[in-house]
Formats: sequence, C-alpha cells, structure tokens
Amino acid sequence: MADVWINPIARKAILDKYNLNKKEDLRLMSYMLFEGAPDEFDKEIIVLWRGVLRKIYGRKATIKTTLQEFRERTGLDFDVYKHNRHKHRATTVRIHLDEEIEAIIFDACLDYGDKSGKVGFVTGDPYTKYRERKEQKKREQELAYSEPPMDHPGRDLILYLHSRDSRRILQRLLRKNKPNVKAALLNMAEGNRRYMAATRWAVSQRGLIKYKGVANTSRIYGDGANIFQLPKAVREAALVGTYSLDMKSAQLVIVSRLWQPPLLMEEINKGTDMWRKLVEDCFGKVAEEDFDRYKGYIKGAVYTIIFGGGKDRIKIENPNCPESFMKHPIIEELLEYRKAAMDRIKEHGGIRDAFGEWWTFEDVENKDREDEKIRSLLSREVQSYELAIMLEGFKALGMDRDLVMVAWLHDGVYIYIRNHKANADHKLYGIAQAIEAKASTYGMPMRVECEYLE
Repeated sequence: MADVWINPIARKAILDKYNLNKKEDLRLMSYMLFEGAPDEFDKEIIVLWRGVLRKIYGRKATIKTTLQEFRERTGLDFDVYKHNRHKHRATTVRIHLDEEIEAIIFDACLDYGDKSGKVGFVTGDPYTKYRERKEQKKREQELAYSEPPMDHPGRDLILYLHSRDSRRILQRLLRKNKPNVKAALLNMAEGNRRYMAATRWAVSQRGLIKYKGVANTSRIYGDGANIFQLPKAVREAALVGTYSLDMKSAQLVIVSRLWQPPLLMEEINKGTDMWRKLVEDCFGKVAEEDFDRYKGYIKGAVYTIIFGGGKDRIKIENPNCPESFMKHPIIEELLEYRKAAMDRIKEHGGIRDAFGEWWTFEDVENKDREDEKIRSLLSREVQSYELAIMLEGFKALGMDRDLVMVAWLHDGVYIYIRNHKANADHKLYGIAQAIEAKASTYGMPMRVECEYLE
C-alpha cells in the first residue's frame, strides 16, 4: 500500500489523539481514512477485507480478533457491522472521529494540490518528487501486468481502460479539475465531509484506476480508491470536459423484462422516470437540489432487492428509506416476482446469462447456504445483461481516435473527445443508439442519456 501525503500538523493531531505507535496500526488507520472502498449502499461505511488485514499484520490476521485488538490498543471508536457479504472474508466498518480531528483531516485534504511540506501518513517521511515518481511508476507497472482472465466477457474493455491513452487523459482531467472538485466538496452536507475529503484525497494520490472482474458476477469494478467512490456531484466535477452516457434506470428496465412484474413493466413502457416516481411517492415533492440525495436512498434499497438482499438486509443497509418504501405497490410486486425468479433458479439449478453461459450452484464462490447461492445467481443474471448491453457501446466506439473512454461505471461511461469536437453529437449519438439497439434485442426499452459536463 502506498503512503498518503498529509499535512504534518494533521498527522500530529491524529497521533496525539490515538495510540498509533505500531506501524501496522498506522497502516490500518490510513486504509480506513483514505483508501478503503466504501460500501456500495452506504458510502459512509468502509468495506474491510481480510486480505487487507493480512497484508498489513501478517498471514494469520483475522477480521474479528485484529479489529478487537486494534480498538483496544488505539482507543479508536468504530462500529463493526455483522451484515458482511463475504463470510469471514470481509466486513464493514464505520469510524467515529472526534469533531476536531474530522475538521483537521478535512482541511488537510482540501490543499491536496500542493504536496510540498507534506509527510507520509504512515512513515512520517517528507514528500519528495523522487518518491512520488517511484510510486507512480510502480502503479503503472501493476496496471501493465494486471492481465484480465481470457474468458472474461469484458476482457477487451479492461485492456482498453488500462491503456496509456485512457489513463493519461483521466490523469490530466483530474489535475485540471481540482478547483471544481474542491468547490463541489465544500457544497456537500456536513455529515459527508470527512468521508468525502478522505476519498478525494486518495483519488488525488492514485490517479490510476485498476479495473478487474470479481467472483460471482460479470461486472467490472475499479479496484481501490477511485473516482467511483465519490457522489455524483463530486465525481462529475472531477470529470468536467467529458461526456457522460448513462442508461436510464438500467437495473429496473432489465428486471422488468427478466421477471416481468406488470406494474413495473407498465411504467417502463410509458417512459416513466422511475427514480423520480419512487422518490416522490415515498418522500413527497423534494427540492431539486436535494433530489440526488433522496434518489440515493431509494436506489440503494432497490439495488438491494434486485441483487438478492432479504427484507432485514434492506432495512439494515438503507436506514434512510421510509416505511412507505416497502409498502409501495411496485416494490411489493417486485419482491413477489423476485421470489418467483429465485424459485425458478432453485428448480433449474442455475441460470443462463446474457452471454449464453450456464452457471450452477457449484460455480458460486464463497457462499455456503443454498439461499445465498440462489441470490448470487440472481444477481449475476441481471448484471450480465447490464454488461452485455453496455459493451455494445464500447464496440461502437471502436477505433475512433477522437473518442477516448476515460471511465466505466457499470451502466454508464465517461468519454473525452480529443479532436473534431464539432462532430461530438453525431459520434455520441451513434454510441447511444448502439446501446439502445442491443437492449431492444432482449426486449428491453432502454434509454441512454448523454450530457456534457461543464
């Protein structure tokens, strides 16, 4: 793990507050504050993998014992949640920091553009350009040697995203847009500032995104600290100068055809903005500047349903969702038809994904119980259609040297136009049309929205 550059005053304040005498404890603290990937549904919670702990503390580190000893040694207050998705392999942690420490970290992170005078959080060593270049070269080598599996359906896409063109333009955008990111961060609600500052700091240090496939899904994820961990407003501030192409309500459109719940199908066919409808039905009319926040509450709960989460998990992982959400006719029906889809998986012993591959219970990794395997296969099926449809846009981009895809986010992409910007609308329309046409072959009325970020 690379060290994070931080203001020495901020580092001293943290060391004075907490007993972080062991270098291993400093590394874990650094991971929790600056590097850890947030939970997909609750961005204030950090996902902590056993592999990370073993990398820091040694081969025999376990999640339960290591965190317990870390808490006792340091006096750091944090919650460890029991609803971990990967039994004995990962858990989720929410840190409770003293307000003064939060403010110090936040202020230290805002000046990330100038690294002179900074020190490594773990080592305390002063910043030098030589060290930065050395770490940058190491990260680039890691990308160059991170060969995706030959049989992964997104292999060509991953290789493209790791290419020099894509990486360098993304790094240039992140450097150029630092003032925009700072302004967007300052506009955020107070409650999110500590997490946001920490994540943005990590982004400033890494600049490179390592994409990878993971077990039990065909989805492609960005590994480690990256711009996808940022809320939409801050992420798009970092990507000003690109075009955003996004499939509208993608997961709901996909399950409307795979599971065929009548109420959802009717709304999708009418072209209803499903997120706006669910937000207004559950929360009433909300101010436009607050819409994305309420949409996030609803979206997290809907995704928990679509990806197989039980009712208890829906409530635990989405505490901001009102009671009216679970009683909404579309949601009640979605749960009913999801059960039917899960029953079919149990009966047939597996699923056939969008790429024609047959997946059985034996193919599910790190899940012991039958119901866990069913939920995993349910999620894999939905996500395979998402990838298959979006890959058509990547194919349409083809060898056009004017277009550079700088970031990939499951059901959306960010594209930079290098030359011939006057033809941008025509070129992007072709990509959007290819995505919509592919979706229509599955009977899915997908709509792609295109927006220039400025």
